[in-house]
Amino acid sequence: MRKIVCFDLEGPLSPQDNAFEVMGLLDGGKEVFEKISKFDDIISLEGREGYEPGDTLSLIAPFLVAEGIDENNVLEISNKAKVVNGSKELVNRLKKDGWIVKIISTSYSYHAHTIGDRIGVPSEDIWCTQIDFNELQKLISKDLKNRIKEVSHEIVEIDEIDGLVEKLDSFFFKELPKTEYGNPLERVKVVGGAKKLEAVKEISKKYKVPLQDISVVGDSITDYKMLGEIKKHDGKSIVFNGNQYAIPNAKYAVGSENIRYIEPILNSNEPEKLVTQWEKNIEKIEKNTESAPKPIKDLLIELETSIPDIRLVREEETEEIVKKHIKYRKTVRGEAADLG
Repeated sequence: MRKIVCFDLEGPLSPQDNAFEVMGLLDGGKEVFEKISKFDDIISLEGREGYEPGDTLSLIAPFLVAEGIDENNVLEISNKAKVVNGSKELVNRLKKDGWIVKIISTSYSYHAHTIGDRIGVPSEDIWCTQIDFNELQKLISKDLKNRIKEVSHEIVEIDEIDGLVEKLDSFFFKELPKTEYGNPLERVKVVGGAKKLEAVKEISKKYKVPLQDISVVGDSITDYKMLGEIKKHDGKSIVFNGNQYAIPNAKYAVGSENIRYIEPILNSNEPEKLVTQWEKNIEKIEKNTESAPKPIKDLLIELETSIPDIRLVREEETEEIVKKHIKYRKTVRGEAADLG
């Protein structure tokens, strides 16, 4: 049986939220991104038809294009991005051990391919969001450009959630579709929640590997569908430094500054037994790492890090896990930790 693992990119492999940082090139752009991201979370969770977690990257595109942002700006920001500790080593070790490594990312292709290249995952093994800035530029008239800038200033001033949702709903899905730009979701088709799951199923079909034998690693709202589906099939569904949207949908939760700590779970034939043994002995392990299960003990000795938080995700412990992971997210991801 072939061993396949599918990683989300932003979070597990690179701490940068590239779109957030690119929006930071605009005056007040990070605030605009945060508002649109909140809107994205709300309408995604309400289950609006035709909308998926991660479609933020469709919605910010008009704002970027109106300010003359293009792929060169995305690449410039991407080239400054760090990778998560242990990510390159993990990919290399998995490949040497016969794993097929895929990335399924909401990120714009320019960023996803840059990070993939740095950690050893070629572009043909990456699913990500395609965007053509030159084509979009042709769709924005001077009047529309001015209107987009106006809306940008307006939404920054809105603090009340209902007012924000009403304003953005009206602009994106009533006003903008009447212009030459059209429906933003059609202009940039994001690899978000449902499309990530579609990618996993496509990989399963291509390699003739059942879903229960595919491992997935994610951390946020765009990952909850693929995490949940693999968990449902009793596969290795792993959340790494996750948030409140991802954690309840995973089977295993790993909080750490180094992603190598998911390796023992990936390589174990009995991952549930391994993690249960770790949980059972955690108090002893905190005093003496010799008490840790051997695969994790070996990593603790090799990496010389603080003791990671490794658990099975149980409903009654979800809130506690979220609190633990918030700390890791802030340490590893900085500003991006608070985004959905």
